[in-house]
Order: sequence, then structure tokens, then C-alpha cells
Amino acid sequence: MPKDNVYPFKGPMLGNDATCTAQAFALNFAHMSYIPCNAWLAIYYICVLVLKLKSSTISRYIEPFFYLISLVLSIVGSWIFQKYEYYNVDPLMPHCYTARYPFHCTWFPGGEECYDNGSFLYTEKGYSAMNWAILGYLYVVFGLLILCMLTIIVNTFLFERRNRLGSTSAADSSTPRNSDEPNNSDNSRVDARVSSSDLKFTRIVSFQATLYILAFFITWTPTTITLGSDSTEEGIGVYMREFLQGFEGFFILCIFLYHKVHNLRRSKNRSNMPLRDALKIVFLSREDRDDFFLENITMVQLEIDEIHQRREAADQAEMDLENEESVDSKPDTADLEKYEGISFASPEASFVVSSTGEDAISYDVSKFSGQSAKSGSQSSRNKDLEHKSHADESSC
Repeated sequence: MPKDNVYPFKGPMLGNDATCTAQAFALNFAHMSYIPCNAWLAIYYICVLVLKLKSSTISRYIEPFFYLISLVLSIVGSWIFQKYEYYNVDPLMPHCYTARYPFHCTWFPGGEECYDNGSFLYTEKGYSAMNWAILGYLYVVFGLLILCMLTIIVNTFLFERRNRLGSTSAADSSTPRNSDEPNNSDNSRVDARVSSSDLKFTRIVSFQATLYILAFFITWTPTTITLGSDSTEEGIGVYMREFLQGFEGFFILCIFLYHKVHNLRRSKNRSNMPLRDALKIVFLSREDRDDFFLENITMVQLEIDEIHQRREAADQAEMDLENEESVDSKPDTADLEKYEGISFASPEASFVVSSTGEDAISYDVSKFSGQSAKSGSQSSRNKDLEHKSHADESSC
């Protein structure tokens, strides 16, 4: 705070016009940079949840565009205020910021003359134009956040509805194992599990996105109200603005830590980990960083990839099972030739070995299942092999 100013501040004032300008420039640059980043984060959630874009695609093609817009806005806006020497002491803020000096001047009845340099911002129309430009900036961000939040909520609702309808139709269309028609019950069960996982993580991410949006609403609503008011800024509105704006970073930190701790406690052997221990690991430990130190919602992308892998693995397993069944149904003729013409009999089945023809082994299993016949035939063959071996030894 500059020592030489017109306000009767109490307490020590250590600074000058240069330090005041530097402080105001830095704060204004930071505000103009991170305010649109709240909208970019919400749009990021839209890309993942609604558009189903991969995290790598967003990082490569979309995020640079967002950051470029934020950088241009912050540089241009901060430079304009610097050009018109609008970084001054503000009696309603505990720091230097964009403010006319003195605060009540020129167009207020009985006000002092502004220490202006003839710039447009020091006129009543200039101040009004600047005020509405700031409000318009905030209104655009608020509008984008509200639109994104509604889109996320509607998308989650529709996803749950599709999941319920899909589960019902999958249960109705599944066929039993002994049916002659192709069996899709396993695939249906896998699809049901995949849909359940998709729904679970869609809910988690939708909840996190809503928390980030609400954090911005809570901290910036008082500022928007006071800027849009025609009355002099005073009373509870000023206190709420200064108090809540300082807590936005704290709110975001809490949401981000919740995300990390939740993902950590979902990992193996950590489901019952106390919250205190989880926070300690998040802050102090570097172990298993790939498991839970994730930026934004990488967790969701990893889970989606895992779900796709499980679906592919299930399809592959079903194909392998069909191949195994087709192989098992055709015995090796080279092995059967060793026992050409030998008759087998057992309580479960009776058959004659033949290494030629389509049916290499003919079963008589009218009273037994195919599995029992196969196990019975194996037992009978083992017994006959033993008998043949003893007979060979006797003949020798």
C-alpha cells in the first residue's frame, strides 16, 4: 500500500506507487486467467462425459486453444488497465486493484476531483463501460457453467435411463445354456457389468464437475451482485466478496483432494484405509503414484479404457471357448488309430472306436448327459488300456 494516499488507513503502510501497480497488475492478470479456466474445466467434463472424447485427444487439440484464449484475455485486459493508469488503492479491498482514485470522485455529488490523466476510464461513461465489460465477462462464464452443469445433469439422467432399459432388455433376450440358439447370456452379463461401471463413474465425475461449478458460484456471486448494483459498495456485500473470494482456492483444493483420496481408497488393499492415512499418503508419499496421482479426471479415462479391455477380453474368451468346444468335439484320429476296432463298455456308456468317418466315436448315452458319457468313456478306455497292457505282458 502506498504511504502517500488520501485514505485514513490505520496501521503501517509499506510501499509506493510502483509496488501498488505491480500488485494490482499481478492480481488482475491472475483473475482474468483463472476465471475462464472454470469454464474450460466444465467444458472438459462435457467432452469426456457427453462427447466421449479421449483425454489424450482433449489435451492435444482442445486444451491448448483454451489456454491460448485465457492468456490473450489476461494480457490484453491487464495491459489496458496499465495503459490508463487504473491500478490504484481501493478503500474497499485489502490490496491494490483496478479502481478510480479517489474512489468517490467526479460524478458523485460533492465528490472530489479525480486524479485523472484525461483518460476515458475516469469519466462516468468510461467507468460504466468498464463495469459492464467486467460484468459481461462474468456473465459469459456463469452462462457457460450453468449450461455445462445442466448438460451434465441431463446426460447423467439419460445415461441412467438407458442403462436401466438396456439391463431389462438384456435380461429378457438372454437364452439358457442348453438352447439350440446361440447363447448370448455371458455377453449380456458382461455388458451389464460394463454398463454398471460406466454408470458408476459417470455419477462420480458428474458429482465432481458440479462441485467445481458450485465453488465458482459461491465465490463469485457476491462480486457479480455488487458490481451490478447502482448503490455504493458497502456493508455485507463487500465483506462477503472479500471473504469468499479468498476461499475459492481452498474449495478447489478440497474437491481435488477428495478426488485423489477417493481414487486411492478404491485401489487394492486400501478400501478400509482411514481418511487420515489416505491424506498422509497423498501429501507425503510417492508410492504408487500411477494409481492415484491423477490430473483432472484421468481416473475416469483409465476406468473407461479398463471397461473396454474387459469387454474385448470377454468377447475373446467367448471365441476361445467356442474354438475349444469345436476342437474337443473332434478327437485326434492319430490316437484313435491305436485302438482301431476295440469295444468299450461301462455303466455310463458303450461305444466302438473307429478312426474313420465323420463320427469318430459313436456313443450310447440315452440315459446320461454328454459330459457323463465323456467321463465314462475316458474311465472305460483307461481300464481297457490297463487290461491290454496286462495281456501283452502275459503273452510276453
